[in-house]
Amino acid sequence: MERINPSGRHFSGILCLLVLYIVLSSCQGSLVRQISPSRQPYQIVQNWDTDTVSSVAASSDFPSHVLRKRDTTTTAATSSDPSSKIKRSAVPLNDSHNQLLVFWAGEDVILCLAKDVTSNASSTLWISRDYGGSFLNATSLLVQSGGSVVQPLPVLEGFFNHPSHNGHFAFTDVQNKYIFTTKNYGAEFTANKLEFVPDEVMFDPHSDLNIVAYEKSTKDKQMWVSIDYGKSWTKVQEHVKSLSWGDESVMPANLYLQREEPSPGPGERSIILRSNSLFLDAKDTEVIITGVEEFEIKDDFMFATKQKENGTYDLLISYRQSEFKKAVFPLSQLTKHFFIADVSTDGQIFVCVVQNESISNLFIGNFPTNAEENPTFSLSLERILFFKPNVTWSESWLNEVASETFVDLHHVEGLRGVYIASQLKPSTVSSGKFNMNEVISLITYDQGGEWQVLSPPEFEHDGRPIYCQY
Repeated sequence: MERINPSGRHFSGILCLLVLYIVLSSCQGSLVRQISPSRQPYQIVQNWDTDTVSSVAASSDFPSHVLRKRDTTTTAATSSDPSSKIKRSAVPLNDSHNQLLVFWAGEDVILCLAKDVTSNASSTLWISRDYGGSFLNATSLLVQSGGSVVQPLPVLEGFFNHPSHNGHFAFTDVQNKYIFTTKNYGAEFTANKLEFVPDEVMFDPHSDLNIVAYEKSTKDKQMWVSIDYGKSWTKVQEHVKSLSWGDESVMPANLYLQREEPSPGPGERSIILRSNSLFLDAKDTEVIITGVEEFEIKDDFMFATKQKENGTYDLLISYRQSEFKKAVFPLSQLTKHFFIADVSTDGQIFVCVVQNESISNLFIGNFPTNAEENPTFSLSLERILFFKPNVTWSESWLNEVASETFVDLHHVEGLRGVYIASQLKPSTVSSGKFNMNEVISLITYDQGGEWQVLSPPEFEHDGRPIYCQY
């Protein structure tokens, strides 16, 4: 099971394949933009050595992934309709990096972080304050942060946005152990030298000053907290695997921590702790569950997996902080992995169950109202497209372009019970070789009760026929 971090928006160069918004061109490193009236944030990944690279809107509600141009062909969205509200313009960046992260921050501000995918030896931060009409190289603002010159030159890995304050960002330099903070959309930065590696950063949803950061790439995996917006830091935990905010409507917000035990005994792989003081006060720390392999919070639910003696896993579910209950699945094969795909507004849970490297199925179920019963799931969709590095499709090109887990299931916003999913043809599953031409798009109108093939339009907007069939 994978944890989805709801701590705000984090952008590190991966994206969801949702709605086509922006097309990048490799001509002198130019950015060709198509901006819709939507204020939804998005990210871009670009390979500058290709003729055309497509990007799409990204949402923090879904696991992120990307398909590069050399693996799939997408044509830029254009419109001959004069009434179209989409505006398109080209901005030359003259940047040699091969990856571009883009985020619309609001107030006509667009942030672009240019870096390299394989070897992040340098980076360039571009900022537009006229809705993408022009971009300024803002790297010099980082170097001159706080009136002093930062040495060596910052190498930005990614950036994190506050969930409540659009103009608040934290940019991380994991190589040189720096966090650069801003409260005004990057007009000014403060450089903060650290004693730890800021692999992950989380903002307190109820405070504009509290920041939590932790390490993922070091042996100790330390967790640090700042209550003055990054100026000073206090180490509060070690061996941290993940962090999650609880119900953000509760003040102060509860922070859940999954801690790996350095010398675990039988059934003691990791424990889940909860604190409402950011773990600054040990008296507020509470043990929630022990012996956990993976942990995730989604809406009113907590999910945890435990490994059994035979190497397979059980899924445990808690609703509104109630006792964890074992989920029941009608499975004849052993389970290698669970992935929480979605939780609907009425509490229906979508779980992707991995049985082997090429077979993953989607199950649906609800948490029982009877305290004596266990959550029971039924099969919704066989052979759903699911990818987890080193677990599924390990020999396919997906391992080259996707670094995070994803399941290709998307809720159609504003339409209750309507989901679109990608299903693999039986031939792909039997051969064990992933092929995009062997993927079918399906749609359900009753929250996964029944699925049907998604019918494409017959013609393009300009009258050209579309050749797409099962």
